[in-house]
Amino acid sequence: MDIVTPNSEDLKSLVKLRSVLFPASFSTKLGPRYMLKVFEMYLKLDKFSIFVAKVNNECIGYIVGQLSDSHITGLGSASTTIKYTFWDAILSLLRKPWLIYGFVFKYKILRKLKYIVLSLIGQKPKYNSSTEIKLNNGLFCLVDFGVHYEHRSTFASIQLMKHIEEVARKLNAINMMSSIKKDNPIKVLYQYLNWNVYSEDEKSFTYEKKIK
Repeated sequence: MDIVTPNSEDLKSLVKLRSVLFPASFSTKLGPRYMLKVFEMYLKLDKFSIFVAKVNNECIGYIVGQLSDSHITGLGSASTTIKYTFWDAILSLLRKPWLIYGFVFKYKILRKLKYIVLSLIGQKPKYNSSTEIKLNNGLFCLVDFGVHYEHRSTFASIQLMKHIEEVARKLNAINMMSSIKKDNPIKVLYQYLNWNVYSEDEKSFTYEKKIK
């Protein structure tokens, strides 16, 4: 098994893989064109790191991380995704208007509308001091992660997690964080790799691992 940075053809395979792994996710419902744009964003923007696990040149899994030097409450990878995929999302919603409510609710569009509009027209939003939380130039967040069911016994999940942890170290990250639903069995993997529960709510855990 090889873990590599994907090429453009791999992204098409990742769209199919993610559709199989997460059929109920909002991105899947928006369609393959939208998901391809999201994976393209992960590959092209410097703030993201994306890697795929391949067996016999077939993509069997992937992992995506994002390095942050500051965090804006309520903004982050979601706002970056909205900005980068905005018109593709609009086209998808025009084809599937019943998803509009979900789009507004999932990304909290109304609360972020001012910042989104300013970003779309190329202006840097100004935030209230109470909104911004400065971090120590060292937070690396896992954004997306999946391995095909048929290959989960090959330790691909462990190898992908260890690989991106090494990447985070090379980027001088100090902490790694990831949020998952409480019923997601992958929490066993986090525990095995010495991640700790940082916080939780009714539906999800946020895990943290100090790497420096």
